[in-house]
Amino acid sequence: MSQIYIAALLLSLSAIATAAFSLLRFVIPKEEDIKNCRLARALLVCAYFIIVAANMAVLAIGQINNDLPYSMVFTLFVASFEASLFTAALVALIHRHHPLDERKQYIHNALIAVLSVILLTTMFIFPPGLFMVIFYTCLAGYVVQLAYYVYRFLKEFNDYCNRLDNFFSEDEPRMSWIRNSFFMALGVGILSLIALFLPLYLYIFYVVVFTIFYVYFAAKTINYIGRYHYFSPADSLITTIVRPENVDIQRGMVSIAPALEKWIESKGYIQQRITLKTLANELCTNQTYLSAYINSSTGYTFRNWISMLRVEEARRLLQEQSNIPVSYIGERVGIPNKSSFFRQFVNITGKTPGGYRDELFSGVAG
Repeated sequence: MSQIYIAALLLSLSAIATAAFSLLRFVIPKEEDIKNCRLARALLVCAYFIIVAANMAVLAIGQINNDLPYSMVFTLFVASFEASLFTAALVALIHRHHPLDERKQYIHNALIAVLSVILLTTMFIFPPGLFMVIFYTCLAGYVVQLAYYVYRFLKEFNDYCNRLDNFFSEDEPRMSWIRNSFFMALGVGILSLIALFLPLYLYIFYVVVFTIFYVYFAAKTINYIGRYHYFSPADSLITTIVRPENVDIQRGMVSIAPALEKWIESKGYIQQRITLKTLANELCTNQTYLSAYINSSTGYTFRNWISMLRVEEARRLLQEQSNIPVSYIGERVGIPNKSSFFRQFVNITGKTPGGYRDELFSGVAG
């Protein structure tokens, strides 16, 4: 076994173990509404230590490419376990009110363990040709497993983003890092099998890549948990479909309309960091009624509705006050971040603020 490979893998495992201990030592308050973060942390720590233990076993046995069937079974077993644990941890992170089905999780992990034992056993008692048939059958099952996890995660993630969009008015809470981390973990799991057939120098490059990912993911998770109370109010929002039989919601929505109209007339939307909660408190109403009213009457989420109002005000300012620099318009309408203002303006009007003003006044001059 190459000394360079051993040194690279030991450094990698040291970094991953350090990241796991950092997760483990991070203090999470023992509060009921943050127990999902404690669960996610426990699953991730378990996943990290499995990686360390598995690779230490590979080093101890001294087999990388000189006994390919063993490495294939071992890698498939670890990759399946990692996919199960990472998916469960990410779903727990983004959905406080979606309790993890522990029984189903145990069944998944037990099934992975049983299939791995069967596959390892067949490697010793069946001819190589028959073993490979069984291995590729299990590999197909792994692909099905990954497809199911992708479906499950994207369903939960899209629901999470919808809750954020119906609670926050700003772009800050967007959680693209969670989605990106899921697909990076998926890529690492797939690459772990491909890497078995790579030359040693490419395998070492793969080790560097997955080490960077695991350290990055641990750091992002700690940062997210540390700020969880900022995001958690959106997780408690119950998005309601308004139907004619929902009499209470219909009545609640009727009482909101006049107060909300006055708020719009007073340009309350130019305040920064508006949330559904702060607006509901200002209007002395219920968050659920307010969210239902905005969704049903405008067809937009809370974030997009606020963005529409701000961009409409920006268009008015661009038309009436041609001496104001475009860079100041965003601040005047409640979007101080220049890139965010330009992005929202382009998404709604199809033009940049400067292009909109130029087109407006060139039409007047003509």
